[in-house]
Parts: sequence; structure tokens; C-alpha cells
Amino acid sequence: MQNQINFSLPVQDLFLNPAVDGGISLPYPAEFFWRPATPALIQGFATSAFEEVNYKINAYLNVTKRHKIFSQAIEFNTVPVLLEQACFSESFALAQGKVLLPGARLLKRYCWENQEDDLDPEEQLVSYFQDCQRQNIDASIPLYTQALPENLAVAIACRSITNPYAFIAEALPQLAQIAGSGFRGDVFFHFSNRVKSPHPAVQEIVADLFPEFVGRIFFEPAPKHYDHVLTVLDLLHVYFQFPTEVVGSVAHLAPSDAMFRGHDGYVESRTILSMNAFSSSLSALRRRGLRAIEGKDFSYLPKRFFVGLPDDAPSIVGAEQLLEMLRLFGFQRVDFDKLSPLEQIAIMANAEMAITPHSANLTHMMFASPQTFVLVLGTLQTAVHRWDEYWGHAHVSGCHYISFFADFDAPDPKVSPSIDLDGMVPVALSDQTVAEVLAFIVCILGYFPGLPTARSLLTLAERLICVGEHDHALQLLENHSDLVKTHAGLCVAKADCHKARAEPYQEIAALYLAYDLDKSDVKILLRIFWGAKRADRSDIMSWARSRCAEISRTVTALSSSPILGWHCCPEVSLNGLCRMGCLFKSV
Repeated sequence: MQNQINFSLPVQDLFLNPAVDGGISLPYPAEFFWRPATPALIQGFATSAFEEVNYKINAYLNVTKRHKIFSQAIEFNTVPVLLEQACFSESFALAQGKVLLPGARLLKRYCWENQEDDLDPEEQLVSYFQDCQRQNIDASIPLYTQALPENLAVAIACRSITNPYAFIAEALPQLAQIAGSGFRGDVFFHFSNRVKSPHPAVQEIVADLFPEFVGRIFFEPAPKHYDHVLTVLDLLHVYFQFPTEVVGSVAHLAPSDAMFRGHDGYVESRTILSMNAFSSSLSALRRRGLRAIEGKDFSYLPKRFFVGLPDDAPSIVGAEQLLEMLRLFGFQRVDFDKLSPLEQIAIMANAEMAITPHSANLTHMMFASPQTFVLVLGTLQTAVHRWDEYWGHAHVSGCHYISFFADFDAPDPKVSPSIDLDGMVPVALSDQTVAEVLAFIVCILGYFPGLPTARSLLTLAERLICVGEHDHALQLLENHSDLVKTHAGLCVAKADCHKARAEPYQEIAALYLAYDLDKSDVKILLRIFWGAKRADRSDIMSWARSRCAEISRTVTALSSSPILGWHCCPEVSLNGLCRMGCLFKSV
């Protein structure tokens, strides 16, 4: 029996189409394929000491926010499936010789193995998905209509049993889904035969979370063959194998079609869908983990903590300086790897705020509360290559997942390293970065630093507003009233806070002060108009309308002058004013 996948096969002979290829069936109908869910609050901020680095970080963040982040998260169902003539090879499951799609990792492996082919492997995958969609227009995964075979076992493919975090993220949710369906047979975890035994923490967490399976869970290296076996199928991984007429389109949740191109199955669309999605199996594991700590005393664990890196990991420059200041606000250092599995769950479930490097312990965000702030320290590399890695774990808990992207610990931190040549370069926190991160943290906790400049105040206030902390942002601004009353941007930020608090009169007052400071910003006039409309102040609406009309006449006159020309007023858009005039006429 072979323990290797033959990636040189034609794609249609390699991957299983679960609706038509046979060898797979549902023991009972799936409750849903996917459904919208309330997303976590996910934000990223550029905190490099260098403007040119911040420019690169912000450029990537802006593209992500404008084109990749869906209006809602998506929960994909994970369903038990019965496989016939099944084989577990490497870390994959096969039915009748074809591989069940386990996610992006296998597709990346296929493209890498075939990168020297004359035919583009990515185009081959897209063509395969399109063929599947045509075949499956009137097809679905079949139901198993007979009695299930006796002594039916469960088999779960594992990428790793030596890394507890990878096991918790990938394999354990599948067991949670199976256990939730009422199955009580033997369970086999299959893994690469290059590994001899599981990590002790893997065995401990299985015993802690699944006591009803004690004595019936086995770890066996692949390959392993079954005539019949039960496993789980994440419907996210087969979404592009079915047409939208069958599974429904998610395109209406995407912010644009510039990068997420609907149901075409290209790698960019698959990646964007994955970053906005989580599986019902993660929800099942979250529920089981939280039940496991109920009634147990974990009061000795801190609610505010800084996660230290393992001894063999490179340190973060500036982390000790940040931690020293955080201790003044009740933070403690925690070595996550030294906690027991249940302590790891409990510390996240009860956390007020966790600060951590971008590392595998973010798996445990799935156990956090919706009120928990998880603050992550990273770099531009982290943003581009790893930021979305744990979004699903944040979505399933609904926590606040905030990343600060700082500098590289490198001879020239302004030079972007190559991920292929240099790997993931460690993080360096400059004194400025430490100050910015610390200011954000203490404001969230209700302490307000004195800031010397309008620019630093605006940066902090806007970050607080971005994470929904309008009350704290407003308090910060009111503590700096001398700066606010002389800076239009700060007045607008204050208006944003009042708007979020449903205080239209205070919003209008802040906007009027902003307009008095910067009469070139027509957007402020628009906001005054709509704020007045919400407050039912027709007099203020009339004033804003007349001011816009006056500006429009002035700009029109200047633009038609053969001497002055349009370039005299580049700060005002004539097209925008025309649209605004039409808008006012329709009100």
C-alpha cells in the first residue's frame, strides 16, 4: 500500500468530485452548506518607525480592507461522510483512489509539484472546478440509505501530531464534529509514518476534551485502508466544486469584485473566501472546550497577559521594554507552552486582553470571549503572509483581533526581506512603536495619556474609533480640548464619536468647528447637512445647502476663467459639487 499521492495524475483523476465520483456519501442530510455569521472585529495598524515602511504597510492594509474583507463572516458546515474503499495516505484521505479536497494546502502542493509542466497547474485547477460545476448542476453528495456497517470506525487525517497547536487547529475540530453527531465507535488519527508518536500535550487534550472516548482513540501512521470508514468533510473545501445554483453565491458579501471574482475558483478567490470563513467544526470544538473548563477554578490565571516566546524562538526587540510598562497596568508574562491544555483554554476564555507575537498560540483565539482584545505584534511580512492565518479562529469567538505591524529586526529595517530567502524575519519594536502600542492599550483599559501633538492624538483617536472604542476616544479628545479646537481632523474625529453615540447636536457642533478651521473640505459640509437632517434641524440644513451652492458658483466661475483656469482650486471637485447639488435637490 503506497503512502504517497501521485500529483502527476490529471487533476480530474486526482481529486474527488463528491457528487459524481462515488465512494462518498452522507449518513444524514446536511443542515446547511454555509450561512452568514457575525464577524470578529479585525484591524491592523502600521506602527513602523519609518514613514516609507508605514506607507507599504498601509498600502497592503487598505487593499485588504477595500477588496478582501467581507461584510459578514461565513460559517461552512462540516459534515460526517461515509467513505468506501478508503485509504489514508500521508495526511490525506482518499475514496476509491481519489483525494478528498482538504483545503488550500493540498492545492498549493499540486501547483508546486506541477510547476514545471507545460500546462499551468493553476489554470488546470480552475478548469477542473468549472467542469465540476457543470457536472454538479443537478447533483449533490448522495445519502447513504442503508444501515451503517457494523463496527464502523472513524478515521481522521492529521498533518501533525507533534505540534499540539496544529493538531488543535486541524484534527481536533473534526473529532468534535463527529462526537456531536452521536458516534461512539473507535477513532483513528492517521499521520505521516515518519513520526513515531504524538506529543504528550496532544494525548492530554484529547483525554481532557473527549473523556467519553477514553480507550477508543488510537494514533496510527499512514497508510491505512478501510472498506468503510467515517470521516468528516469541510464543505468550504468543496465549495468551488458546486455551482452557485446549488450552494448559493457569497459574492454579495464581498466589498468588490476587483480581487474576489465570485465563483471562478482562482487562487485569489479561494484565499479571500477562506480568510472570511470558519468551519462549524471549530464552533463545535469551542463549545466543547468551554464546557470542559466549566466549574473549575482558574482564578489564579491572569486576565491581562503578555505571551512570551518559546526559548528556541528569536526574541522581539523592545518586547521587554513594553512588558515592563504593561506590568504597571496589571499585565503578567505567560509562557503558553508551560500551561496545561485546559489552562490554555481557560486563560483565553477569561482574558480581558492578551498581547502576543504572531505565533501558533493564536489557535486558542477560538476560546476567547467576544469582549477579549487579542493584540498581535508583527511586521510587514506578517501582514502579507500570515495575518489572515487565524481569522477563522477570531470569527468563531467574535473577539477583537488587533495587529500592530512594526519593524524588522534586520540590519536595514527599511528593506523588505524575501520570504523565500530570509524566511520570517523577527520583529523589532522601536521606542516610538512601544509608545504607540502602550497608548492604545491603556486607553482601552480606561487610562488616558497626555499627548504632545495633534498628529499623535489624531492617530490614537482614529485607532480607538476603528475598534469601536468611541467612548474612550471621546474621553481622550476631551482631555486634549486645547489641541482639538485648533485641528479640523480632531474635530471630525470627535464628531465621529458623537455620531456613534447617537448625539447629533454634539456631532454638528464638532463638525461646524471643523468646517470653521478648514473651509476647503466640502465633505464636512455634507456631514453637517446629514447630521442636521438626523436632528431635524431644517435651519442648519438650509445653511449647509447655501454654503455648498456658494462654493459651487465660485468654483464654476474660476474654472471658466480663461486666465485663472480650473487649476486655481484643485482642492474642490466640481464633479463632486454637481453631484452634491443634485443630492440636495432630491432631499
